[in-house]
Amino acid sequence: MNETKTPEGILVRKPPFEYPPDFAPHWNPAKPEWSQLANGASVILPYFEPCMIDAMRAAIPRITDPALLTAVKAWIGQESQHFRQHRRFMEDALSDQESSVSPADTFAAGCVRTRLAGA
Repeated sequence: MNETKTPEGILVRKPPFEYPPDFAPHWNPAKPEWSQLANGASVILPYFEPCMIDAMRAAIPRITDPALLTAVKAWIGQESQHFRQHRRFMEDALSDQESSVSPADTFAAGCVRTRLAGA
């Protein structure tokens, strides 16, 4: 795994996640409810994290403290990796799971795919 740490202690990692073709949406069989909670959070994060990244980038011209500027840039790097991993998870790991979910979930999955296609 490729990772660096800023002087402020922010760890910027680029983890190599792989999702097998037979990936099950209940990836924690001991606690399937936890799997679904985490999967649900992953639906939001490919949209929320880029908004936070944009907000931090917009703030950069106003930052006068060099240490804070370094920390903000490191945070942007870390969140860029997070959102990409959540996006891959939605695209790769959960893309074929609609047959086992409700019509409302199928609709939400379609909305996610539409947004990802335009992102």
